[in-house]
Amino acid sequence: ESFSRLKNKGVIGAIFGSGICLGIHFGSWVWSLDNTSLTHSLLFVTAHPLVIVTGLYLMGKAINSKQAIGATIGFIGVGVTLLGVTNESDVSLIGDLAAFVGAVAIVGYWAAGRVLRGWMPLFIYAFPVTLIASILLSFSSLILEGGNIGLIPPETSVFGWSDMVWLPAIAYLAFVPGIIGHTGINGVLRWFPPIFISVSVLFEPLLGSLIGWLLGTTGVPGIYTWVGGPFLITGIILVTIGQNESEVNEL
Repeated sequence: ESFSRLKNKGVIGAIFGSGICLGIHFGSWVWSLDNTSLTHSLLFVTAHPLVIVTGLYLMGKAINSKQAIGATIGFIGVGVTLLGVTNESDVSLIGDLAAFVGAVAIVGYWAAGRVLRGWMPLFIYAFPVTLIASILLSFSSLILEGGNIGLIPPETSVFGWSDMVWLPAIAYLAFVPGIIGHTGINGVLRWFPPIFISVSVLFEPLLGSLIGWLLGTTGVPGIYTWVGGPFLITGIILVTIGQNESEVNEL
């Protein structure tokens, strides 16, 4: 029955839409890593609850007090954090915006996944969606970055990941952050409540920044990030809790 549903035009459209959103998410977020600080990139790419509650408000949907207060606190945090472009050399407005585009795109990916994963096995869903995202990103590299389809040089080749120099790192990214991390989040929803997963993801800016600092790939954030970041994360947590309460009340 599940395979027969795959022929449905609505399902095919949802799969393609999910793949496109996933491609935009990864493309814009990874680009942001080259154009703003790691901390800013992680803060803004995990701001998707603010995107959701804003969308609900613009569509005239009811939002509860926690969502409203959380959104207010969160956007105050966004404003303060963005001031970091004035005194943090590795922070840029365009880089922060790219990370936020990644947050917007992941909402579309999750929205499609929420419908499809209700009946579609995890890896049957993940394979076509990831494939579509990969194809989209490959064409984007060819068009926007001057990439090539040959194997030399591997640094600019669409298939450069197959070079033995890069393959171990690529394999790690595919299996650990990719399958265990990214796809695993979809899988564990069967055993853990969504609120637990959503709040857990919000530790990414803290843990990611700490790992980056230990590895020497990012510096210590500036004062505006230290002040605005906690506001942003607190607001996101409140929005997430409020959203969970709304979903529970609807059951």
